[in-house]
Amino acid sequence: MTVGIAYINGPRLARSVSAAADWVAAGREEINRLNVFPVPDGDTGTNFSLTLRAVADALQALGDASLRETARTMAVSAIVVAEMFYLLNSRFIFAPVTTIDGLTGNRYVLVAILACLLLQLGYVYLPPLQAVFGSAALDSSEWMKVAGAGLLVFLVAELEKLVIRRTGLVGRLSVAAPATQPS
Repeated sequence: MTVGIAYINGPRLARSVSAAADWVAAGREEINRLNVFPVPDGDTGTNFSLTLRAVADALQALGDASLRETARTMAVSAIVVAEMFYLLNSRFIFAPVTTIDGLTGNRYVLVAILACLLLQLGYVYLPPLQAVFGSAALDSSEWMKVAGAGLLVFLVAELEKLVIRRTGLVGRLSVAAPATQPS
C-alpha cells in the first residue's frame, strides 16, 4: 500500500488538522469515557477536541499563505521590530529611556524608525516584494506577536540597565563606556 501524498504545505496541513479535529469531536464522548488516569474526570475528550479545533482554526486563518512564508515573514519582522526597539533603547547606555525625551529626543532616530517601518510594511504587503523575498501578509494577531518580540527586547535591555545601576556596576562600566548621554 502506498500513500498518495508526496508533500505537505500550509493549506494541506490545515485541511488535515481540520479533518482530525472533526474526527476527534465526533468521538469526544468515547474519549471522555476512556479517561481513567490519573483521575476519571471525564473531560479529556472535550479538552482534546477544543484544543485541536483551536489549532485547526488558527491554521485555516492563514489562508493561502504557506506556513513557511508566514513564519519567515514573522521572523524577519520580529528581528526588524526588535532592532527598532533596541535603537530607542540604545539612546542611553545606563539610564532608562522610558521618558518622553528618551523616546522622542532625537528626531533622526524617529525618522530612521519610520523609514524602517515603511520598508517593512512594503516587505510584508507589496506583491512585488512578496514575490522577491517569499514573504506573506500578516494579520493583526501575527503583528501583535511581532510587536511583543520587539517589546521583549526593549524590556530586557531596560532591565539589564536597571540591574547595572542598582548593583553599582555602572561605576566600573562607565570607565569602559564613558558616554551615558543620549545619542
